[in-house]
Amino acid sequence: MNKRFRVRLDMRLLTEHLSREDGAPKTEAEVLQWLAEARFVREDETHWIVAEADLGQVEPAEVLEAEPLD
Repeated sequence: MNKRFRVRLDMRLLTEHLSREDGAPKTEAEVLQWLAEARFVREDETHWIVAEADLGQVEPAEVLEAEPLD
């Protein structure tokens, strides 16, 4: 079974990394879309629910907190 985590992301750092990878500035909407496509489910303004296998799509430095749910 794939564990799930409740995480808090450093959105500023994630935006910087995605912008650098694409060579163009990313908007908040584009970052939120990327997270949705990466199977991160928004729980509230600061937290996301994600399966352990999908958590690896963000850099460790972009994860401010991670709490196992399962």
